Amino acid sequence: MCRNVLVTGATSGIGLEIVKKMSDLDNQIILTGRDIDKVNNCVNKIGKSNVMGCHLDITNEESIIEAFNYARKRIGKIDTLINNAGAWSAGSIVDLTKDDWLQMYDTNIFGPAISCKYFVKQFITEYDKQSKGYIVNIGSNAVYQNFENQIHYNSSKAALISLTKGLSKEVARYNINVNAVCPGSVNTKMFDKVMSEFSKKGISIAEEDIYPPQLKRFVTVDEVAQTVIFLTSSKADAIRGHVITVDGGSSL
Repeated sequence: MCRNVLVTGATSGIGLEIVKKMSDLDNQIILTGRDIDKVNNCVNKIGKSNVMGCHLDITNEESIIEAFNYARKRIGKIDTLINNAGAWSAGSIVDLTKDDWLQMYDTNIFGPAISCKYFVKQFITEYDKQSKGYIVNIGSNAVYQNFENQIHYNSSKAALISLTKGLSKEVARYNINVNAVCPGSVNTKMFDKVMSEFSKKGISIAEEDIYPPQLKRFVTVDEVAQTVIFLTSSKADAIRGHVITVDGGSSL
């Protein structure tokens, strides 16, 4: 069954790969991001009629509302939401300011929570017993490993997992299935930012030291995207409020 999908933070990395993989299955996709030029560039490069672009700033509620309204007009009722937009920065507890915490939580938990709110509102407005809805929140294996010097990031992703589990119970009555995927080390632009920030702080880390010890390489964006596709299919209908960790065993 083809789905109407909205993906946040979809102009690079995991989000972009999710769009590409889901569009190959003939789903209708709304690719979103804060930089509309990047959004349009991605849509043009993909070059498919079932992929459309829209501005969405996950930290701005009005922007989220506008994106859902745009999606509704272009492709109809959204039945699948992928909350992929995320932020990362480094900092020890003694250096982090309140603004640092708020900025991290704005992107990693408040924004996804508001996106879920408007997804559920529009879904149940046109609810019928045949409808199926899917939400997948993209977390991080930092939830389990609690990496040093990024406590605000770790805790924001832990909150996202709590949101996933609580929301799963709340919206199951509407046939909405909510799960999360927690990737490990994936070689994306965000990973490049991680390496750059640690380098600026005089912390030298070799790529090989970050590889999952069992996998001995990075997790790929394809591996994460394929997990998301599974969770948004009827094959995963018995998986509810669950967290699938795609990190090559790093968090064991």
